[in-house]
Amino acid sequence: MLWQSALFDCQRFVATGIRALQWGTANVACQDPTASDYPTPWDALLSARALATTAAIGLLTIFNRGRPAVGVAANLDTKVKDYRELCLRTAYPTPEARAEFDSFIARLKAARDGLIAHADADAQQFEQTGATVTSFRPTEAEVTPRDLEAIGAHVDRLLSAVTNLCPV
Repeated sequence: MLWQSALFDCQRFVATGIRALQWGTANVACQDPTASDYPTPWDALLSARALATTAAIGLLTIFNRGRPAVGVAANLDTKVKDYRELCLRTAYPTPEARAEFDSFIARLKAARDGLIAHADADAQQFEQTGATVTSFRPTEAEVTPRDLEAIGAHVDRLLSAVTNLCPV
């Protein structure tokens, strides 16, 4: 199943991102700023950020429209929507857990749509003087390495639901 593959990939991105974040954080203070060894703690921290973004995009593939192909339904196909809802009810059986998940997914979607996949001036809060952009700042909607554990927890719950409902 495509969702299982996407979720397995997300698990690997999260696990590697957490290791990179831990190593980078532990070693950044002792880094010689003139060293050119690879990887540096800064490389690890940048990798953790990229892996968090990649994991978020991977998780969101379950909710994208998708394109149908021979033997593959689009994510908006009625049967697929019903199956996704069954997976979500299985992974998040209480209204509180589902509300927290829905809120988290909404934040990831806002980050994808406004900061990651598109240059949305409103989302990035551009400030412009004349013809030059003088500053911009990511909003609360950005995906950061701090999100890796939450993404991982949601991926684990969803993967368990998908696997239990449709074992390979």
